[in-house]
Amino acid sequence: AFTSRREGDDEIYLMNRDGARVTNLSQHPEMDRGASWSPDGARLAFTSKRDGLSQVYVLDLETRALTRVSAEGSRASGGFWSPDGRYLAFESNRGAAMMNSVNLLLWDSQTGPTVDLTQNIVHQTVFFLAWSPDGSRVFVTSEAGGPFQAYQVDVGTQTAQLAAGIPASLSLSSAYWGLLAQAAA
Repeated sequence: AFTSRREGDDEIYLMNRDGARVTNLSQHPEMDRGASWSPDGARLAFTSKRDGLSQVYVLDLETRALTRVSAEGSRASGGFWSPDGRYLAFESNRGAAMMNSVNLLLWDSQTGPTVDLTQNIVHQTVFFLAWSPDGSRVFVTSEAGGPFQAYQVDVGTQTAQLAAGIPASLSLSSAYWGLLAQAAA
């Protein structure tokens, strides 16, 4: 899946490996971008402005059913699937403590509700960086009262703790975070 403006606005397309059969999956006059495959390849998460503000949607590729997973009246973007495909983590200003701050929300594809994974971190902005290989934790950074700090958030209990041994001033690439998540598993 990829984003293109071939029809005038950002749309999400799918094509065969040989470049044939390009299909517009999102088919909407507003911006659609940032496709993220579920691990089983059955669904795509993406960001769209079809309801005015940026929202996160999940498209079932077999049925073409579209589900908005973010809350109306808030901005949301991204879409990072857990390794088993049950959860979708995304960034949103829903419930954010301060104007222009961002929380990490988690949508459960089996039961439907969305919860704020970072509600227990005193923060202004949270950025998602990686899932642990077993999907039990996510690693984020937050500017909680100062420079960015690394946290690990337990998905089951929704509790956060500082990730030990990571200097607050260190700028980490997502590749490094993936290795960190594996080492912490």
